[in-house]
Amino acid sequence: MVKAVSRLADNLLARVAPKAQASAGCTYQWYLCYCSGGLRYSQKCMFGCPQVPNHCYPCDTITGTC
Repeated sequence: MVKAVSRLADNLLARVAPKAQASAGCTYQWYLCYCSGGLRYSQKCMFGCPQVPNHCYPCDTITGTC
């Protein structure tokens, strides 16, 4: 009986709770490519966004120092 009530509560919560998975996965992240001349070069990538292919921009953005 307790398992049935727990399962019912989980199903109800899943229907009313906001789903943040798609929005959390649809942000760009910076990835280190290499360091050269004391500068850190990175690329901006997006992975796991529904209906958008995984993609990255070139490694030509300076994001700091090494």
